[in-house]
Amino acid sequence: MFKGLAVLTDQHNKTNAWPSGWIVLLALLLGLLTNPADAGMKTYGTVTVNLDPPAQAESYYGYAVYRLSVINRGKTAREVTVVLPADSWSNEDSIGRLSRTVRVEPGATAVAELLQPPLPINGEDARVFIDGQAQRDQLRVAIADHMSYYGSGEPILISHGVVGPVIASYDKTRASATEEEWDEFSGTYVDYGDQYDMVRPSRPVSEWSGNWLAYSRYLMVMVRADELQSAPPSVDAALRDYVAAGGTVLLLGQGEVVPDPSALWQEGSLSHWKAPDGRSAEMRLGLGKLHLYASNKLARFDSNAWQQFLSQVSRENRPRRTRFDASESESRLPMIESLQVPTRGLLALMLLFTLLIGPGNILLLNWLKRRMWLLWTIPAIAFVFASAVLLYSIFNEGIEPRAKTVSITMLDQRTRQSVTVGLTGYYAPLTPGDGMHFSDRTQITPQTGDYEYYDYGYSGRSRSMDVTNGQHLTRGWIVARVPAHLELRNVESRRERLEITRTDAGGLSVVNGLGLPIQRLLIADEQGRFYEVNSLSAGGSATALSMQWSGETNEHAMDIFKQYGVLDAARRIQAEPEASLDKSMYIALLDNASFSEPGLAGLTKHETTGIVIGRWEETK
Repeated sequence: MFKGLAVLTDQHNKTNAWPSGWIVLLALLLGLLTNPADAGMKTYGTVTVNLDPPAQAESYYGYAVYRLSVINRGKTAREVTVVLPADSWSNEDSIGRLSRTVRVEPGATAVAELLQPPLPINGEDARVFIDGQAQRDQLRVAIADHMSYYGSGEPILISHGVVGPVIASYDKTRASATEEEWDEFSGTYVDYGDQYDMVRPSRPVSEWSGNWLAYSRYLMVMVRADELQSAPPSVDAALRDYVAAGGTVLLLGQGEVVPDPSALWQEGSLSHWKAPDGRSAEMRLGLGKLHLYASNKLARFDSNAWQQFLSQVSRENRPRRTRFDASESESRLPMIESLQVPTRGLLALMLLFTLLIGPGNILLLNWLKRRMWLLWTIPAIAFVFASAVLLYSIFNEGIEPRAKTVSITMLDQRTRQSVTVGLTGYYAPLTPGDGMHFSDRTQITPQTGDYEYYDYGYSGRSRSMDVTNGQHLTRGWIVARVPAHLELRNVESRRERLEITRTDAGGLSVVNGLGLPIQRLLIADEQGRFYEVNSLSAGGSATALSMQWSGETNEHAMDIFKQYGVLDAARRIQAEPEASLDKSMYIALLDNASFSEPGLAGLTKHETTGIVIGRWEETK
């Protein structure tokens, strides 16, 4: 704003054409319109609220995460609620209200995050409530261009330290990147048939989020090793969880040195491949990959090398961004297949209603000579029959909601890290009053269509969500008698495990510490020998019997999941689990149990199909 004021003042001194008052007014207006320096920050008395939006980039999967910080300079504790958006202009499938409440002690600062799931926010700015009182002035904030239907490019998050080598590989005349060069570079798309948007965050790596959901909207995250080493351990753990959930991280070393990841990465690595030139390596962890590059090798990339590398990453991440519309989800995981429409009963009821409310009612009132009673008998009969239809529906369907889940859990017993991906269908005869609850580390993807392509006939309903304590889906997510499907992807630390030890005879003894009953268990030891246990209860123990497998391992179980998605992968693994088993792994087919979150409290009708793919080592 002051820069614009100085320019206009200088022009006035040279031309002396406009009155100075008009110049100052015009400068202030120009500064407010073109340089919103106070955007995202507002002071309300003794409370200052700052809401930083995520990096501005088109994205159509994962979460967009806003960083909220509140400063309380007063002498009493305050409760501050921020609501996105302040004004919403759409009722289609979108987030109509996203809220977070923080309590700030006197003289303290509170930092929190607002998690926007993969649904658009059609609105602007934010509304602030302090101790329950709505503040008059709205908080200016740029709503993320997330799930905007037009997303044709995939964002790649690039840390400040990686900017130079990346630009140098695209433009051989540049050895480093100034601010002007980055602004010019980041505003363009790199087009190799697909489009990739290089995005640099506003904050350094040391201030990045400690929740993996903050990176889930990016195709890949590129960060320099020394930046990550100087960041808090929570950032390193969040990026590791992001990779385990299916993401890709490129870790860049200096010069000709290939960086060494932290112990968290090395312990969780499923495989480690190193290039013959020794300047790059690749580690597989969970459903994703960690790429290790020397800075000089990355800088030598030409357009063909970038094309091959980014195309490979995009192909490997395709299942992470696949979603179905409501009808396709219902056909794949049906929730109303058992419901039969009582056509004969309804027809008989409607015929009886017509006869009573019409001829029967009129003839009776004529006989009683009370025709004026039509004014109240018609509404009364209609009310009785409407209540009868409602009671019949409740009697036929009940009032309790039901759910159906198919899930696959990748459990690494060495690091205690688990990744659970599941598809859950819900059906509720009555709309649940308290909505649904999930943890703040669960990625919730409603199956409401493919946002990669715009659908001109698209419609839906607005939804509300509060992320103060986990993710509380309050309104619009489940409505009465309409099936709803959610894909749930969760990364967490779990203590459950199978206790596997060698017997004196050379076999395997198993204690089921998963806390869930196992229908069938297949184990492969470090030499690739197969063992089997049938029907093992929770907490039970058994001796695994050696089994012969004449076939070959066709596809790794995790490769099957990445290629086919959770439903098809579960069917393939259940049909022939032996073909998906690798050394030092086990596959447990659960007996009507799952690690996936149910979402609804007190859910008594929940049909589940669960598979646990575990990596184990002998219990000492």
